[in-house]
Amino acid sequence: MRYSLNGKWRLTSPQNSVSVQADVPGNIELDLFRHGLEPEPFYGENSKAYRKYACHDWLYERTFTTPDGFTGHVTLAFDAIDCFADIVLNGEKIGSTDNAFIPWKFDVTLKAPGEKNTLQVFLHSSEKVSRNMPDEFAAINHMPEASANLWLRKPAHSFGWDIAPKFNLGGIWRQVYLEKETEEATIDELWLRTGSASPDMASAEIYYRFHTELPYLEGLTIHISGDCGDSHFESDNHVYANFGHAGFRVPNPKLWAPFGYGEPNLYNIHAELRWHGRVVGQKDIRAGFRTVELDRSDINVAGTGWFRFKVNGQPIRAVGSNWVPADAFHSQDTKRVVPILKLFTECNCNMIRCWGGGVYEDDEFFDYCDEHGLLVWQDFMFSGHKYPQDAAFLDAVKREAEAIVRKLRHHTSLAIWCGDNECDQKYLGHREDPRQNKINRVVLPEVLSRMDPTRPYLPSSPYLSDKAFEFADLRNTGALTLLMPERHLWGSRENFRQPFYTDCMAKFVSEMGWHGCPALSSLQKYISPEHLHLDHIDLLDPQMAHHASCPWDVSGLRGRNQIMPLQNDEYFTDPPQDFANFVLASQIHQAEAFKYIVEHYRLAQDCGGILWWNVMDCWPQLSDAVVDYYFKRKLAFYYLARSQQPFAIICSDVAGHASNIMAVNDSSTAMKGTFEIKDAETGNILLQGAIDVSPRSQRQLGRLRNVRALNALWLITWTTQDGSGANHFFAGNRVMSYEWYKSLLPAIAKLDNSFSIESLQ
Repeated sequence: MRYSLNGKWRLTSPQNSVSVQADVPGNIELDLFRHGLEPEPFYGENSKAYRKYACHDWLYERTFTTPDGFTGHVTLAFDAIDCFADIVLNGEKIGSTDNAFIPWKFDVTLKAPGEKNTLQVFLHSSEKVSRNMPDEFAAINHMPEASANLWLRKPAHSFGWDIAPKFNLGGIWRQVYLEKETEEATIDELWLRTGSASPDMASAEIYYRFHTELPYLEGLTIHISGDCGDSHFESDNHVYANFGHAGFRVPNPKLWAPFGYGEPNLYNIHAELRWHGRVVGQKDIRAGFRTVELDRSDINVAGTGWFRFKVNGQPIRAVGSNWVPADAFHSQDTKRVVPILKLFTECNCNMIRCWGGGVYEDDEFFDYCDEHGLLVWQDFMFSGHKYPQDAAFLDAVKREAEAIVRKLRHHTSLAIWCGDNECDQKYLGHREDPRQNKINRVVLPEVLSRMDPTRPYLPSSPYLSDKAFEFADLRNTGALTLLMPERHLWGSRENFRQPFYTDCMAKFVSEMGWHGCPALSSLQKYISPEHLHLDHIDLLDPQMAHHASCPWDVSGLRGRNQIMPLQNDEYFTDPPQDFANFVLASQIHQAEAFKYIVEHYRLAQDCGGILWWNVMDCWPQLSDAVVDYYFKRKLAFYYLARSQQPFAIICSDVAGHASNIMAVNDSSTAMKGTFEIKDAETGNILLQGAIDVSPRSQRQLGRLRNVRALNALWLITWTTQDGSGANHFFAGNRVMSYEWYKSLLPAIAKLDNSFSIESLQ
């Protein structure tokens, strides 16, 4: 039984005269804005107006009447508090919090039903807390301006990042509620672990944990049943302790598979605790039978390594994107998470990588991924820093990991745990040995070996293995980087056909991005009109630089906006001089870059996948995202949706005066049908024929003359038993007239009618 304490609270601060009605879940900045005390936080440079509150403490307070039935043992639950708080109920302190990532529960005793209770949450300034922390790690981190966050278990981006603004006041940003047990036994956790999975048979175990006030456990059994369509299983087992597992086999199971490789079948699983035949507790989950394996080499000497995922024993090609925070203010996440995830589905992704600078997403995120065949790569929340290694911090990490693993391990879509984002790389960049990092080498593996031993674990992304040091040492960081089978590809970005991308021998690319300007209609929502001029896309304009993203006005990051006009100069013989056409030209360059690089790695049959950066931003900015904060799709989104179809026809780059026309079938189904390639300007058919491609394979359909000195647009369409599809290819040297490309854009759009030039504005 649950009673919500969400809604309107009173928010005050001892350091100022603020006393306002606050929303819970909520963030302090949003309450200040809502009551007119500060400006709209995302507009212009307004985020800076909130920095004066950085060292202020806050008090959340509300009264509530004890609900009927909430007597005796009651639990007060906070799904998330950011971050340092003392909890006081009816004048008595009941506990404290110091971690924004994990849920908190406290045993409480309420007043009699019908009487008033007062609940207070004293929130302490994270910035003040950070000032008492040692500084010995500040020199080695991704964002020196965010060093204050090193010792805090709080979202890394909240102190500012190169993709996020600085908003670190915090708040009660997930649900608050009372819980009262109504059953004699409460099943706290139920999760399915698949031992083996084939179309003929699946072997699995259900793990359970419960608590009860029953006087003894003699005569207690657990009955487990599951249904998916016409598939059914049941299992009865004696219970000897308040935790255990029940093993069983399922003939002819309906297996869960990622998008493009089958159906994401989930079983409705019901568990009942029975004491001498009487049901005393029960719980339901949805889970699927599947195995996931990370098949990788420790090193990649001259391209001889490998890095790929296998699901149910079959290799898959991962295509997908990185997940960054849904919103800079996490109380807003709930209304944004599922709409953003739908973009991943629409873009034909089969994997999503949860980046380690955000938060651990809630069950609704994983429920969606379970149901739609999205494999989840889950970083632990460490990113780009050398984190503290003292015993107290490591113990806090252990407790966090235990809470998160326990919360998420029942989700079928969760494919891999990763210790962090780019921490090995950060050590390496400072010529320090990443093997000294006890977080990803000792603490996290130990937790996972106890609590989730069969799911793959990667210490860091990218990961520098022990074996790499047999070939190079810390004096040769470049050689060590090349030995990583899985890599992040962040090059100079002036030319997407440069050897950095085309000659890279990485076997899995888990980050790669390309800047593209948001639509003018979106820019107008957060940039003042006087700042929206082409000559202000430079190092000098403060509003455009602030949304670079550059929360600290650091000169190097401010220069990111210059990437786009420089790319237009590099790509087009007639780069536009007006702002509206500049925006479209930038989106064209971004779209062609993403398309080219993703297709390049799909054609590389020894590449296990590519996860580009990124679908959506957490605030309005000029960035690599292919959908802006306001859900306006950039051109790259539509191109990627075509390039990432499980079956696609892709043209290779010119070599030997021609391009190969390749049918790429990453699905588990043989594809049969017909295709046609036309010249967009003449309408002439350049190539047509039959399609007959085996599962998980490629086949050359033909070869077309490709002359570097002459640009041409090829329009590709096909029909198979699964339906129709389309793609395009620009033949030539990729340096072209902007006006010429723009004139052909309607023909590209018409291939599947997924967009128009007007929809990009």
